[in-house]
Amino acid sequence: MKNSSWKISLACLAAAGFAAPSVASAADAAGKVQLTFVRSALPSGAIEFPEDRNGKLKVKAGPSTKDGDSGYVTQIAGNAKLTCPPNDEKGVCGPKGSPVTAVAVQNWNVLGVIPVEVTQRILVEKGKIVFASTGKNKANASSNASASVLYGTALKWGEATLNNLGPDPENPVSGCDGSPTLIGKTDCIGGEIAVAGFVWGIDNNPSCSTDAECVAGGSDTLICIGGNCEIQTCTDYTDCNSGSCNTTTNNCCDPATAVDPSQCDGPPPSPSGAFLDNAQF
Repeated sequence: MKNSSWKISLACLAAAGFAAPSVASAADAAGKVQLTFVRSALPSGAIEFPEDRNGKLKVKAGPSTKDGDSGYVTQIAGNAKLTCPPNDEKGVCGPKGSPVTAVAVQNWNVLGVIPVEVTQRILVEKGKIVFASTGKNKANASSNASASVLYGTALKWGEATLNNLGPDPENPVSGCDGSPTLIGKTDCIGGEIAVAGFVWGIDNNPSCSTDAECVAGGSDTLICIGGNCEIQTCTDYTDCNSGSCNTTTNNCCDPATAVDPSQCDGPPPSPSGAFLDNAQF
């Protein structure tokens, strides 16, 4: 079984009018990429990336002038403590000696016109990741007979993901050893585990001078206190601009945006058919 798909299509590159430099010098090797993994927004599959480990795993990639690396090295650094319930051992995925196979995916662009998808099998053991090709958290292009075609060439980095293994990784076309110029090798690449990116932050205390500025920011549960928008406190719904109070947290809430709308206590419903006080006939 092969461990990675690096074989850049020589025919494809030649068709683009690209010829490999005959000599690559150390001066050609420049630039590095480092990205942080976070849990996928749409995780699916057996292996999972715990939300409390966001940012604890990084992918690093760049040039190498070391003999045997064929010009490139990549590393997955850190410990995400991946899980794969119900098959965890001591809370993490992959019992010692019985790793679970997954796949690391990198998308590049060569010469600005040729999209390339590199898939590398990874092994998850005791929650940690190593490359199947090396047994370490680093891999290079030494197994890629075509790597020399890229010597001295600038590559555009697109994205990186960690994925569960697809349904037929040995498929010669759409499996893990399919052509890198085939984008979306569905038999190799299964459900997403993590993406190299970041989790959008939360501005809990935007500045303000009036309550209206806080409401304009998109929340009617905030009021302006001391120059910052703060959550309005309450004892019942009459205290709240939003008309609803969470009497457990004593914070105003909005049923339309609350995680649990049932906790937002609003005014009691008017009894059906009630008589009007002092009604005039």
